Formats: sequence, C-alpha cells, structure tokens
Amino acid sequence: MKKKSIKLANKTEVVQTDLAATGVLAKPRKNAATKKTKSAGTSEKTAARGSNPAKLFSYFERTLSPSEFSVVSQTAVAKETGIPLGSMTAAIKKLIESGRVTAAPNGSLKLVPPQPSVQA
Repeated sequence: MKKKSIKLANKTEVVQTDLAATGVLAKPRKNAATKKTKSAGTSEKTAARGSNPAKLFSYFERTLSPSEFSVVSQTAVAKETGIPLGSMTAAIKKLIESGRVTAAPNGSLKLVPPQPSVQA
C-alpha cells in the first residue's frame, strides 16, 4: 500500500492509496465471424425492417397526392410518424432519390405516380 500526502487548507493529511484492482470483470472478446455486415439492400428489405424512409413513404401515401404539390412540415410529420426530426431530411432525400416522391423548388412534395410494369 502506498502513502500519499495531500495538502488541504493549510493541513497536510496522509492518505493511503491501494492501486490493486478490485471487482473488475474483463469483457469477452467479440468474434469477428459474428459481426453483422450491411448488405446491399433493396427497398423491399428496408421496408420490411421498418426503416425511416419506409415509414415516411407510408405516411406520404396517406397524406400526399400524386397530382399536386403539398407543403410538408417536417416537425409535424416527425411527431406523427415517430421518426426523429434529425432523420427527416435524410429520409425525404432517400425517397426523392428512389423516385417515389418529387420535390418542387420551394420544397413542397408530391407522390410520383406508380409506373405500370412492362411485361414482354
């Protein structure tokens, strides 16, 4: 055991310090084989997991029209859908990039009408 002198308000006290570890548990190492990796997912996979863009698109299907643009309050939509406000812009951007929603220059949004599938 080591002794250490500490000076407090014009008094010197001798404090004994023990540097031996007590009650410490080592965490087990993680096996590299059990590490989860992201796969290149499709919109069906992300929709099945309940991702933010999937939740947002579901909300937009109920509230937006494919024929006219509507102003969207991200704060109101975040409260309604449970998506964090900080994730709203990213989710909207993903829906625009995937071609499911279109944005006007003023920021209003509308649904993109579904394209009929072509069979050969």
